Amino acid sequence: YCGRGWCIFERAVSSHVKDAHCLLAPPRPPEKAVGRLGAAPPPPRVAGWALIEAWNAKERDAPYSPDDFNAMMTAGVKDASIKFTNGTDLSSIVEPNYKEGFVSAFKKENLTLNYVKLRWQREQAERLARALLWAGNHGCLALQHLHLGDNHLTDAGAAAIVRALATHEGTRHLRELQLDDCSLGDDAAVALADALHELGGGELSTLDLQGNAIAVAGATALARAIGGGGASHLSLLFLGGIANPAFHRQIGDRDEMPWLVIGARGRCSGGADA
Repeated sequence: YCGRGWCIFERAVSSHVKDAHCLLAPPRPPEKAVGRLGAAPPPPRVAGWALIEAWNAKERDAPYSPDDFNAMMTAGVKDASIKFTNGTDLSSIVEPNYKEGFVSAFKKENLTLNYVKLRWQREQAERLARALLWAGNHGCLALQHLHLGDNHLTDAGAAAIVRALATHEGTRHLRELQLDDCSLGDDAAVALADALHELGGGELSTLDLQGNAIAVAGATALARAIGGGGASHLSLLFLGGIANPAFHRQIGDRDEMPWLVIGARGRCSGGADA
């Protein structure tokens, strides 16, 4: 299955923009299976849908741009790791249909991309960035919400994504960006601050960066970008950790930004609930 060209195509096009919780992959039974149906026992104190998610590891690849998909498939056919019964299927059917499906998926009005808890790393983050760039370059990106929380994106991966977001008009309507618990540091925060200058005329209202290792340098860069007019519609900023006081110190009494609520989920600056 994993080496059949049509199966690879079908899996790729079916998961372009599908919500993260829509793909559950039951793990293979462990060598010493425990519990019913040979499955490993679930974690304790987990019930309902959370139990199902905990029992089934979610694995889903990042979307390939049409160019990346064509290159991957062509290389696989060349080295015989990917096979088609009819050798002309790739160029005559699969590649044009993948492109059509990609454009249709990313051109949806008010698009939300929900890629949380997928164990993505830098490779997948950079692939997503190329997909966003391709969509923007071809006028088929209408993104409003991008959820990437709880992935190991790293600074380099996150920087690639935010640079892609700042490149095209297709992201000017982006309202929410979630990068919480993504293994980010100051380098990613600085890259995001630079991108916020480009998105200054956009509609970004919620930015979630908590659960990362952003410190003084990153918080300072973000404060300067936001205080200087970057992300002028921003009303909710989730930072957490030492980034919060560093941000507050940089912007002072916030008289010029009374609309901005800063903090962590549940409790924000001023003691108000988020």
